[in-house]
Formats: sequence, structure tokens, C-alpha cells
Amino acid sequence: MRSRSIGSVVCAVCGSQTVRAATFCPRCGGLLVPADDGAPRPRDERRRRWLPAGGTLLLVALLVSVAAAGMPPDRSGHDGLAAADPRDPVTVDAATASSDPATSPPATATSDPATSPAATATSDPATSPPATATLPATCVVGTETACARLVLRGGPHVAAIRVGFGAIVVDEHLTARRVRVDRDEATVWWSTSLRSAADRGRDGRGPVALTRSGDLAFVGTRTALHTLEVEEGNHRWSVALQQAAGADDPWTAWQVDDAVLASAGSTLVALDPHDGSLRWARSVAAATVAGLSAGAAVLAPGRLDVVGPDERAPVWQLEVPEGVDQVAGGDLRPVSGPLVLTGSRSLVVDVAGQRVLADLGHRAVATSLANGHAVAVVWEDDGEDAVMLGWEPSGEQHLRQPGPPVPCCGVTLRPLYDGRVLLLAHADPGEVVGWIVDPTDGRILEWLRRPQDVAWRPVTVARGVAVWRDGRAHVGTDAATGLPVWRAPDDAAVLLDGPVLLATRDGLVRP
Repeated sequence: MRSRSIGSVVCAVCGSQTVRAATFCPRCGGLLVPADDGAPRPRDERRRRWLPAGGTLLLVALLVSVAAAGMPPDRSGHDGLAAADPRDPVTVDAATASSDPATSPPATATSDPATSPAATATSDPATSPPATATLPATCVVGTETACARLVLRGGPHVAAIRVGFGAIVVDEHLTARRVRVDRDEATVWWSTSLRSAADRGRDGRGPVALTRSGDLAFVGTRTALHTLEVEEGNHRWSVALQQAAGADDPWTAWQVDDAVLASAGSTLVALDPHDGSLRWARSVAAATVAGLSAGAAVLAPGRLDVVGPDERAPVWQLEVPEGVDQVAGGDLRPVSGPLVLTGSRSLVVDVAGQRVLADLGHRAVATSLANGHAVAVVWEDDGEDAVMLGWEPSGEQHLRQPGPPVPCCGVTLRPLYDGRVLLLAHADPGEVVGWIVDPTDGRILEWLRRPQDVAWRPVTVARGVAVWRDGRAHVGTDAATGLPVWRAPDDAAVLLDGPVLLATRDGLVRP
């Protein structure tokens, strides 16, 4: 909510009043709202009015569930589910593109999954547990009541992406499955093995990158890139790709027009989307690569190169000031709006228009978001008051409002998978530690309260639930109240944040 410049404002969390035009309470960080007549309302009434949409009903349901069964309900939801010469030689094995490099000649490429024994797509109901499958030992708060649902047995599962009302998940043997994850059951739509000669012997020994562009999903390892059709699970092609000696990054890929771009370590390549054959490659040693909806951003000391899908030479170059050495927010999906460059200094860049939208200086934090927007919190040079700024995907600045009451520059901006942004600031247990903001209009949609005995930064935040680290274990809580909902064992890993999916020793579970 935007603040008013006159009159009293009341904090919805602690009840403090102030005449300063603000959006966040300077005492506790809660949302400030205009007082009707200068007199404070009863605290319970303020809470009811300014809880996020549906917050009161959800809180009542949570308390009733605790009293009746000793366990709060499942709140996770199922939403959506230094620059190098571009001509430098690189080590890319362009001759080995095939559906199964183990059985195909090195120079051939085929997209016929029927001929590849290593790439079979099947309906796999046997791997789908019954609707009543639960894991009492995996996720318990105070009692032996189970609060997790088994989605897939086996594993370990190493990567996942949201698709429709579920996800595509990949295990250590490079078997990909698409699962539908409802509150009451989990269903496997298809299962495809992607094991290739390039990946043999890598079980559990290397990272896997899983991305999606349109109707294609890309599974990258340190030595190969595999392509799947999202809807049916059909395997299109696999290509063996080499990196510089000692590099251990998985290949990350995205589609741009009629090409697939992929990067790992010090190499950026463009591949044919139909058979995986190499079109071009360039060295990106000592540089950071970020995916763009129109190509790739290559950030090296003092320079930004914007590369298109058609050739390795940059289509646009920008000199960047000292201290700019990171790309913010580009790890969720290719950036489709303003590109944010950060470090000890921050820039907002319009790649399509080939211009700098804002030089935010040294007293700012900024990031690009999954919906193409960009946001920043900037502190004025002559004081500690912060301003929150926002840019639309077109590059137009559409948002300017008072920011959180945090001294420079103690805010972390974390892009969420659904396009919202989480503002985090250090807080004691029981206090508000963050605000979830709609970047289109600056409204505070939810606040995040830190539970007891956890690290102050959450692992992830989904709709209504936050996941924290308690020592080595994971704890899921109601985001607004901080009340515990579930607890996972110390060997669990969060693979997905909407819905929340955990990889455990028993398999893939949904708390």
C-alpha cells in the first residue's frame, strides 16, 4: 500500500503511530496504514484488516487443525507449478550429437527416440505411489502424525522444474519423470531415461541443471546436454559437450528463436534445436553468462557483451564502471525485461533499447524478476531513508515509493518463482524479517516472520509457506505467523518451491 504524506499512520503489527510518510514501520518493520481519526484501533481489529488476503481464515484453520489433530494443514499449495576474444578456440565436441552417443557414429545426429535404447518415454504408473502413501518419519511436528506425501520413491532426485500442476524431476541416474502433484495424490505422466555414453559413471558424482523453454526441457550435466518434449516426454537429442580441464559446471540451456544457447564454465555455444548440431562457440573465460530471452549477456570486467543466437560476435557492447561484476536475478529463467548488473555498484540496463536506464550508484540493491520487471531499493546520499523503484518489462519506470526502514544497505532482494519479490532484512526470532511485494504496484502482499531457532534467511518462500534451516534440518512454517508446519530430516534438499518438493532418503516428498 502506498503511504500518505499527511496524517497519522498505524503499524499493523505492533500498533505504533508515526506522522512520517512511510510504507514500513520504523519500529518493527510492519506495514503502515492511515489511521481513520488519529486514534488507534484495537490491535486485533488492525490485524484482521491488514492480514494478507485470506490470512485470517487460514490462521483460524491452522489453529483448529492443531487442536484437532496435532498438525497444521498442508499450506504449500500447488501454484503453477575478464573478457575474451569471441574468436578464441574452445573445446566443444561438435561431432557427437545423437540420440544415443553410445550407439551412434560420432558424426551423426538423429531425433528419432524410437531408435535410441537410452531414451525411452513410457507411462510409468508403477512408480506412482497410492494416494494414501505417507512418510511418518520424514515430516513431524510434536507428534507422530505424518505431514508429507510421497511423490516418487527411489532417487536421489537431483533437479526439478515446475510444469503445469506439478513438475519434471530428474534422479541421479538421469531418468526424467513428469509428475502431477495434488494435495491427495501424485501421478506420473511419463518417464524417460536419458543416460548416454558421455554421462556413464557419473551417478551422484556431478551436478545436474534442469531448465525449460516453451515446450522443451533441457537436462545438462558436466559432459552432455539432453533435450525432452515437456508434454509427452519424447527425447529429441543428446549432444556431448566438453569443457576446459577442471571445470565441473553442468551445461545450462535455453531456447532463443530458432536456436538453443548453452553455457558452462568458460564456454558459450549455440546449437540447432532440431538435432543439437553445433552452430558456433565462443570462449567466455573470466566472464559471467546470463540467459536473455533474446540471447545471452556476457559480463566481464569493464564490459558487457550482448550476444544473439545467430553469431558469436556481440550485437551490442556496453562499458560498465568498476565494481559492476554480477548479473542479478537471471538464475530463475532467461531475463525478458531490464537486465540488472550489480556488485559494489548497480546498473539497470535496457538490452532491447541498448541503453542504461539507471545508474543506481553504490547505495543500492537491485534485481530483475521472473515476470520481466526489475526492482531496486536505493538509499539517498544525504540520509538513511530508502526509496523503492520499479521498472516494467518495456524499461519504463513505473514505481517510486518509500522503502523499508533499514539502514543502507541491509536489504536482500530475492526474486520469487511467480514474479513477486521478497525483501529480507535481519530480524530477531519472532519479528518480521521480510516483505513479499507485488512489483507491478508496490503493494505488500505478505510479511514474513522469523521462527525461533532458525537461520534468519529462509531457504525458500512459496505461497503461504517458508522453509528455514534449523541446524542441518529443514523446517517449514506458516510464512505470516512463523508457526511450524513440518520438519524434514537433515539429509533432505529443497528441489522446488512451488509446490515445495523435498528430496529425502525415502524419495521425493511434498510436505
